[in-house]
Amino acid sequence: MTKATHTHRSSFNRALLLSASAAVVVASLGGTAFAADQEPAAEDQGALLDEIIVSARKREESILNTPVAITAMSGEKLDEMAVRTIEDISATTPQLSVSRGSSGSGATISLRGIGSTYTSIGIEQSVAVNVDGVYYGQGRIINEGFFDMRQVEILKGPQALFFGKNATAGVLSFTSANPGDEFEALGRVGYEATGRTASVEAMVSGPITDTFGMRLAVRGARMDGGLVENEAPATTLTTLDVNTFAATTHAIAAPQEEIPAEEDLVARFTAQWTPNDQFSLTFKAAADRYRVVNATWNNEMYDCPSGFAQVNPSQACNGDWKIEQNDLPRDVAATNGLLGRHGGQLYQDYDSYAFTLNAEYSTDDLTITSVTGLHHFTNYFLGDYDFTGASEGGTWGAERSEYQAFSEEIRVQTTLDSPINFMGGVFYQSTRLDFNQLVLFPGGLEDPTQGARRYVTVEKLSRTDGTTFAGFGQLIWTFNDQWELTAGARYTHETKDSVFDQPYVVTLYQGVFIPNSPLAANQSFNNLSPEIALTWHPTDKTTVYVAYKHGFKSGGFSGSALHSFNTTVDDLTFEPETPEGFEAGFKASLLDGRMRVSLDLYHYDYKDFQIDYFDAPGIQFVTYNAGSAVTQGVEFQGEWAPDFAPGLVISGSLAYNRSRYQNFDGAPCWGGQRPVDGCTIVAGRPVQDLTDKPTAASPEWSWGLQADYETEPFAGMVFGVTGSLHGSSDYQLGAFANPHSVQDGYAVFDLSLRLGREDDRWGVALIGKNLTDEYVLTSAADAPSSGSGTGTAAGIRSDLVGTPQPPRTIALQFTLKY
Repeated sequence: MTKATHTHRSSFNRALLLSASAAVVVASLGGTAFAADQEPAAEDQGALLDEIIVSARKREESILNTPVAITAMSGEKLDEMAVRTIEDISATTPQLSVSRGSSGSGATISLRGIGSTYTSIGIEQSVAVNVDGVYYGQGRIINEGFFDMRQVEILKGPQALFFGKNATAGVLSFTSANPGDEFEALGRVGYEATGRTASVEAMVSGPITDTFGMRLAVRGARMDGGLVENEAPATTLTTLDVNTFAATTHAIAAPQEEIPAEEDLVARFTAQWTPNDQFSLTFKAAADRYRVVNATWNNEMYDCPSGFAQVNPSQACNGDWKIEQNDLPRDVAATNGLLGRHGGQLYQDYDSYAFTLNAEYSTDDLTITSVTGLHHFTNYFLGDYDFTGASEGGTWGAERSEYQAFSEEIRVQTTLDSPINFMGGVFYQSTRLDFNQLVLFPGGLEDPTQGARRYVTVEKLSRTDGTTFAGFGQLIWTFNDQWELTAGARYTHETKDSVFDQPYVVTLYQGVFIPNSPLAANQSFNNLSPEIALTWHPTDKTTVYVAYKHGFKSGGFSGSALHSFNTTVDDLTFEPETPEGFEAGFKASLLDGRMRVSLDLYHYDYKDFQIDYFDAPGIQFVTYNAGSAVTQGVEFQGEWAPDFAPGLVISGSLAYNRSRYQNFDGAPCWGGQRPVDGCTIVAGRPVQDLTDKPTAASPEWSWGLQADYETEPFAGMVFGVTGSLHGSSDYQLGAFANPHSVQDGYAVFDLSLRLGREDDRWGVALIGKNLTDEYVLTSAADAPSSGSGTGTAAGIRSDLVGTPQPPRTIALQFTLKY
């Protein structure tokens, strides 16, 4: 195992022992209190934990009564730690991993070791992202800013019945704030020192009439510095005319050093009409603008066999938030609007808008809801995909992708005064994904007769139109006050019509890549996902449940692949991923409401597990259905507000997860893997047996421990401090069990200090994240143009490029409320 972090394993072991000890103490205290079932003396009673209301089953209910493994984060807690993105959430949530992608779908989101890499634009996430009841189907959602939230819920395990397709590993459910009964306004300014990022947030909300309210929230942020240093020097690129073989040298200026120089602007408008107690109508409109300098800014060469990049021997592979990536020569970029969008500078430009309309009608006997959603984005980027600052090198890619989704869901839930009730509904979604990419290969070929394609090696073009129909229903049988049985299923019919073409390939590459030869597929998928759960409430503050679940993750078409000399349409299509298994849990409120604990056990088998990778011998990207993967484990969560320390809340989690491939004996090898390492050549392809090997991003142990304390130092003032320690054991960074691609166990410490008025009129906060400055990778892959001899005794291991989380950041923010 190579060292992928600067973390000392001894510190990790101490932190893990501390977390485990805390969990045991909390559990033992809770068990004693429950067994005794005694009311503490009045003078011993401290502050109670706030009740948490969730909507995991698309109806509001206490988290204690919900037979689902859930982690919930309130809007207040998100503000206290300046959590504004999905990446921020994953950085502090055990078993949730998010890796920002530089291409393809834009992100890898996984839970409990289940997720698919971002490298194909056609692959959808295993963890569904749901915003105000609407499903967002592309990984680019991580570019969106999430602020002014009422609550975030992380639902773990398959959630097909209530959330539909692509919720096979879980759901991230965001609920934004609505207008309240009283006027309120907020202004917040912040400054983060590492990236020199200034941010401004503003919100105004309140009733317009007795039945109508509005809310407007806006946030903007600008980074004048960076989280990574791009140390690539000024260099040159020599191009060769394929017609005359004349050479031309182009100057490449040194890139902007401090990156990503991120800029964000997001706004959300809400209008809510409640004419009576039975009906409400809520409309939301949101827009997001996201910019960074360099689309591949978080891709670092961190581990190389020689210590230096094979493509650029002067570039060290250290894992220190320092990269070398070249801009495109300005004169080359000027020939093409996509390449020259920022004059040859690397970039990513993302723009989106979304509309949501929620209608709800309720009586004593039933509730009818309608959720309508529209989401649209366009994403442009230019990146250096050899990830080095090599002279006369560079593999540049530029892309424009556009996605639009419209959805409608109608749901009926009865609330009859009888033992049996029903839930049922229908769902419709239509999507369109358009993709256009230009690739410039090393070697710098040019064809002056091609105009805007003069310096392009390969142009790729694809489109996928999707339609989904689903019907779902659930029977709810309440035997008595203690027992409930629910049984339901969702039937999904989905079609995808796709086409992929390479409208241009430079002449000297046409023997390898096929121009003007479209590959098309008309796919149809049908799935029935049943779910049954038995819930027991031995008291009104305890819940025990066991559930059996199925799930469905969409099959699809690899629209960002390559059409090489032996590519067939079967290489671009892939089948759905379907899990089934069991989950059981225990939840309780103990010590008269001062303690809350939950314990979840699970076992799920994922058939046709989806994996995307680059097939070097075939020179193509392939989305592959592995035989299966099994994830199983146990997770403990607890909160405690001790009576001897008013204002203190201690919370923690400890999870054991074992996620392994099953029956995967034809898996691809990692770059340079030799027979002694388990790689052999079969039918001209290097393959290995990954059976019983871990899936990516699946640490066996993950944990978190947090202390939150508030006190009144003097009249009318509140001081608060939140300390959070979280981490995991080591885990695989890639999908193919490369022993060199391992993130060592780590521990990260975050801290927030707050001082403000008791009535929340103003407050100031100092927020530090990753104060231990740990280098933590979320994913890794073989670096292009490195390694050789895969499957032979002479194999040379590929360099590794990884995606690290940000370094230490410290921010100061000031808030005014009215």
